[in-house]
Amino acid sequence: YSRLHTPYEISEEEISRRIHRGYSSVRGARRKILVSHAPPYGTKVDIIHSGIHVGSTAVREFIEEHQPDLVICGHIHQPQKRVITDVNGKSVTYLNSGDWIENLTALEYSKEGWNIYHYNPDDYKSQEKITYRKKKTIPDVESVVIDMYINSLVLPS
Repeated sequence: YSRLHTPYEISEEEISRRIHRGYSSVRGARRKILVSHAPPYGTKVDIIHSGIHVGSTAVREFIEEHQPDLVICGHIHQPQKRVITDVNGKSVTYLNSGDWIENLTALEYSKEGWNIYHYNPDDYKSQEKITYRKKKTIPDVESVVIDMYINSLVLPS
């Protein structure tokens, strides 16, 4: 369970079970991306403003064991892109989109790779209408939906 004690939380055992069930579908894929609401515990990507680590030990253990190419996580509403190298010298890129309400940020993929997009309303003041970018093609990545949607904003009835 997270250290924040939000209304909907599942145990570390359940998080591990769900991640491994999803991983079994992509075990042989050339590239692997882990998308998890919870960041890995005890890292630079799971610290909240007060300095407390609020990530998942199950997510961290999975990353250390299976070493995905990319980890996209949430929970911490601070946009960041970090490359973290483990004790074996394997580097993993971590992305957190932050949140749209506080930071006006989102994750964006382009030819240059993954980046954090920062919306600046001043960039659009002189335009009468917003022009949309040409539709992007999705990169050649095999993926699987992991049924690990955690809504931490559910209000008790």
